[in-house]
Amino acid sequence: MRHLIGPLAVAATLLAACTTIHRVPRPSTVEALHKMADRDLGAGSGVERRGLATASLLFQPTDGSADLVPVSLDLALASIDSDGAAHDSSLLRGYEVKRTGTGALQGLAIGALTGAMAGGLIGAGLGDWRSSSSCGNDGCGVPGEYLMLGGALVFGVGLALVGALVGAGMRHTDRYLFF
Repeated sequence: MRHLIGPLAVAATLLAACTTIHRVPRPSTVEALHKMADRDLGAGSGVERRGLATASLLFQPTDGSADLVPVSLDLALASIDSDGAAHDSSLLRGYEVKRTGTGALQGLAIGALTGAMAGGLIGAGLGDWRSSSSCGNDGCGVPGEYLMLGGALVFGVGLALVGALVGAGMRHTDRYLFF
């Protein structure tokens, strides 16, 4: 079990890095909430139509749990506008916007850094660090500097691509919580 603590801590850190929390004032009307969500979503630029960004309203659950419940923006606003009983506006705590492109860039950066570090360490461990004058007649292996650089490059590029795919799938979340 102790072997898993390090990787689990790194994974939790990386997952938490994909959410940004913003504190915003509570809008006084549903129309103001429409405008705030459209502004932060980037409405009008076509990102929602292409599926690159989605928005949800965050409601406090009535069962007493601490987790906020995301509800589709259009569905929730329609029920609040029509005074529907499905979503009580007094339980509204904020909204969130999920972005695919930002998530892919974060995954790319995290993957590249992690891959470069891991590849460099692996290459350094496999390389020959003796000086060329002490090699003798048996010859030297590949110098450690070259394997360290090559490992960092290969693993960095490989994990950058994997990170971009994972980041695009997980998407970056911007949470706008009312105060």
